[in-house]
Amino acid sequence: MKKILIISIILLIPFFLFSANDFDFDEIPKDIKYCHVIGVSFALDTPPVITINFGQKWIARKTIKRGGKVFSFNNMIDVLNWMYGNGWEYRSYFVINNGMAGFWHYYLLQRKEN
Repeated sequence: MKKILIISIILLIPFFLFSANDFDFDEIPKDIKYCHVIGVSFALDTPPVITINFGQKWIARKTIKRGGKVFSFNNMIDVLNWMYGNGWEYRSYFVINNGMAGFWHYYLLQRKEN
């Protein structure tokens, strides 16, 4: 059990190291058509740490900035609704329960066709 906890903590370090990066959602190049959204929640009543992978650049944050406004999310459905409202559609999903390391939600999204 200790090994699983230590490995989980080591895997989470990049999420927290990159969480200080300033990222504006409007900086996503228009040629990016897919993104991978990962949400890590440690309990049902805590906000997730959100990682969005656009291929060349990824961010890990509890908030996302768009047009100078900062958005925070209560849960992964909140993230999906926000992403849909900002031009992205759901494609696939799976979740992993890592016990003490919480739940890892993986979503594949595609940019909506205009």
